[in-house]
Amino acid sequence: MDSTTEASSRNHVVGTWRMVSAHLEQDGKALPAFGRRPSGLLIFAPDMHDVEVLSDADVPRFASDELGQGTDAENRTGSATFEHESTIHIVVDEDRMTDNFTRPDGSKITIIFERVR
Repeated sequence: MDSTTEASSRNHVVGTWRMVSAHLEQDGKALPAFGRRPSGLLIFAPDMHDVEVLSDADVPRFASDELGQGTDAENRTGSATFEHESTIHIVVDEDRMTDNFTRPDGSKITIIFERVR
């Protein structure tokens, strides 16, 4: 068995996961973390590098379908936040993963993923 196969057989996180729900708990309120229809993928490689793309499916498409042709207002829509001090706890149960993390401000996000087959 090569090292990649060995790592994959030991690590239940390796693979591609599709987001099915995301909730934010802040100031005692439960809110949608990525809009009413969250969309996203999470991919873990055998060496534990990962790629995560999460979005709000209700954000309107750009008026132009041409890459790089968004209006100034369209290009300013959205934001990205990288919080290196977050506490993350991942639980994998068969083909379902629960990703719980707490931001530095104390708010908590729970994202449920299902394994893509």
